[in-house]
Amino acid sequence: MKERKDFRPTAVFEPYLVTGADGTVTVRFSLPDSLTTYRCTAVAVDTERFGIAERDLRVSAPLTATAALPRKLRWRDTAQASLILTNLETAEAEATVSLEVRDAPGSVFTVLAVDGESERKVRIGAGRTVEVPFRLAALGTGVSELIFTLRSPSVNERIVKTLTVDRPNLTETVAAVGTLGADRSFMEEAVMLPASIPEGTGTLTLSLASSRLALLKEAVGYLLDYPYGCLEQRTARLLPLIAFGE
Repeated sequence: MKERKDFRPTAVFEPYLVTGADGTVTVRFSLPDSLTTYRCTAVAVDTERFGIAERDLRVSAPLTATAALPRKLRWRDTAQASLILTNLETAEAEATVSLEVRDAPGSVFTVLAVDGESERKVRIGAGRTVEVPFRLAALGTGVSELIFTLRSPSVNERIVKTLTVDRPNLTETVAAVGTLGADRSFMEEAVMLPASIPEGTGTLTLSLASSRLALLKEAVGYLLDYPYGCLEQRTARLLPLIAFGE
């Protein structure tokens, strides 16, 4: 059972090759695990000449399998992960596809799980493409490996992909402004913290001032710390001092 998990987009890059006396050079390398068509580009340079040539290099199998996944999931999402099978032979093919989810080492909670059937049998006609879908449920946050296993008379392999599940953070700003005077010496404001807020996120600020100028604190601070250095902008620093004093 071959395992495919190297899906680098660039198969090889060799920038410092020197040809022999006959003008040829040989490069040996291992291709990544992608079933695709690579573009091969050769560039040749000497003191007075320049040349370039391109060819296609097709990497295939009698039954090709490509994983189709969402780019990223959020906690509590449900999604579909599929294996796309293409039969390049002249006869119908039968295959069994299964999906296993493996959380990263050290994960305390389950990150991803297969929601429902984890193994399917399909028949693919000659020259046809079939999608084999599986349903996923995001139960936690972290990184998981998705392992597709393909079994058929012509191809037996595992395809390993990773998928990240994030915890969504909603940013919300709430401001409450009030005034205390001789006729109103008491004020009460309730604050409710949702239980789903991740620990260590969010802030709570309380400002007490003898005038309403406290509401302009950020605007005044921006004028005092203007991020540019020309003379006109430097003199603008005097504005809040002239307008508001202390």
